[in-house]
Amino acid sequence: YVWRLRIITDKFLSWRKSFQVIALWEFASTLTPGIVGGAAVALFYLTKEKIALGKSTAIVLLTGFLDEVIFIVTLPILLLILKQQVFVSAQVCNEASELPILNYVDNIALGTIVIYLILLVFTILIGYGLFVNPRAVKMLFVIIARLKFMKKWKDAIIQSGDDVIYASKEFRSKPTIFWIRAYASTAVSWIARFSLANVLVIAFGYADVSQLLVYGRQFVIWMMMLIPTTPGGTGIAEISFIAFMCEFFPDGTAGTVTFFWRFISYYFFMMLGVLILPRWISRVYPRKPKDQ
Repeated sequence: YVWRLRIITDKFLSWRKSFQVIALWEFASTLTPGIVGGAAVALFYLTKEKIALGKSTAIVLLTGFLDEVIFIVTLPILLLILKQQVFVSAQVCNEASELPILNYVDNIALGTIVIYLILLVFTILIGYGLFVNPRAVKMLFVIIARLKFMKKWKDAIIQSGDDVIYASKEFRSKPTIFWIRAYASTAVSWIARFSLANVLVIAFGYADVSQLLVYGRQFVIWMMMLIPTTPGGTGIAEISFIAFMCEFFPDGTAGTVTFFWRFISYYFFMMLGVLILPRWISRVYPRKPKDQ
């Protein structure tokens, strides 16, 4: 993510500043529900790094678009190869037999597909706005904002249309190498994140486990965590990991492995944010010298 931010900002931010922004962005994501993902807070961080508000908004919009492209490309590939195996079975290990999520096994696949379709529509819409016709997307947003049940979010929806237009002007003319690097850095980031479960299975699990299946299960867990319920998906994440992954570990170890998984993927970023936030604040809000 640090590499991607450097690319998207045209190296305006140094490696150190990029690292701090990403660390704080991840920190915000641990405190916000699901798909919200700390985007609004990230916008604040970028503007405090002296990036204009319009460009900061365009950067946040583009990073979200790149992330969603990874999601909509990856899931069909996993389903094509793994089919129904990618979803948890009702016949799982003893540690997960009483988990409430198993009452909804039949709905997990349906829920994943619904989330996927929502992301697909949104990604196509934003992609069309970024690269083809931003004004048409703006008009669509205006039409949506005029609907009675959207009255509460009218201003935010219209502003989103303006953001698409600005982002299109900012990034549409970028050279091919820019997009190759942006997509490559995004892919590397998500592959590394989803591979954490594979590392834990290699370290603590059975030797004959399909690593692709583990990767696919981790992907589905992450899709479920996009549902805005609790900050960082707390509760849902842990239960889902045990239900989806316990069959890959010896009896009695799934709970411990879940702790390591959650610590590395969630609590680590929370602690990192707590450490970096004071330093970042002291840098962007320097103390004024006292009058002599």
